[in-house]
Amino acid sequence: MSYNRIVRKTHPFPFRLVAVIAVFAALLSGCDNISSTVDVQDIVELRWQHDGGAIYGLIQKYTLTQYQTGPTAAYNLARFNSDGSLNKTISCDQSAVPDVSYSVFTTPDNSLVATQLGGDLYTINPSTNAYTKRYLQFHLYAVSPDLHYAIGSISPSNRTIRTVVVVDLQTGSAATRTVTSFDVSNLQQQPGLWLGNGQFALTLRDSAGSQVVIYDTTGTLRTTLGGASTAFHNAVYVASTNALYLRNQSGKTTDYSVDKVDLNTMARATVVPIDVESFDISADEGLLVYNHYDLNSDSTKTLAMYARNLHTGVEKQLTRDVLSLVALSPAADRVAYIHARDVNYNEVYTMTVTRP
Repeated sequence: MSYNRIVRKTHPFPFRLVAVIAVFAALLSGCDNISSTVDVQDIVELRWQHDGGAIYGLIQKYTLTQYQTGPTAAYNLARFNSDGSLNKTISCDQSAVPDVSYSVFTTPDNSLVATQLGGDLYTINPSTNAYTKRYLQFHLYAVSPDLHYAIGSISPSNRTIRTVVVVDLQTGSAATRTVTSFDVSNLQQQPGLWLGNGQFALTLRDSAGSQVVIYDTTGTLRTTLGGASTAFHNAVYVASTNALYLRNQSGKTTDYSVDKVDLNTMARATVVPIDVESFDISADEGLLVYNHYDLNSDSTKTLAMYARNLHTGVEKQLTRDVLSLVALSPAADRVAYIHARDVNYNEVYTMTVTRP
């Protein structure tokens, strides 16, 4: 049985692994009774360092011997080289567990990383491996690019009304300051996104469907975008043009096209008219890379990665060996993704990408 699949099943926003559902069901009965020793590695997040020199992610590694059962999901921060090879793993007093998302954020000078470990907010120095617990009982949604502000909730995930807090990470000590807090109804367990002008986006879902709500750091609601969500690795903000790219979700579970919203005029248009699993976009908005399930001649589906020129609409297939995720380098010259070496072992691949 794929222990990798068991771990990924606990992910808060599992990718729709249509092509492996039948295989997963067939192997499920033997998942706790392996007949040999296996090395298991699972990776659930990728984020490029701001200068493109490294990639940060979250990784879980262990070895199972005969008849052992795999552990629960618990991931450590990892730094990968720009070619995808593992540089080092950083262990703290807690591990990342399924919650809002497996998200990692870095400062522009690459000196600090913010993430959620256990149920708390941490900052980590990747050079020294030193870590600091910054906020207790914090469900992390978003962090500003300069790691000044972090957005999270201090409420249990099963509550209809949850308290959102904005905290200041640049207080100069571990005593993180709370900037403001406010209550939100029907807040979804999926990541948010930091925008420009001290604003951030969260996703709600009520009887009207999914909607993106945009607040500022005072807790004031600025605008609402219906039929949309800030799903994991499916929302990108471009600061230079104040444009928000997100996955459309107009009340239908099968509608996952990519929309662009001009936050200056609130004009909205579809830029990728098919279902995507994840996407990323270059800073100049010319190149969009995405994952999509291709239908094969035998009715199975294979997850493939494409590059699309947003100016001309021309696109090309990059690879069909994708397991999940897509992360475009800051220079938009390389793309990182998670590849399955086998059913038990994931690894990071990177490849050169050019605009079609």
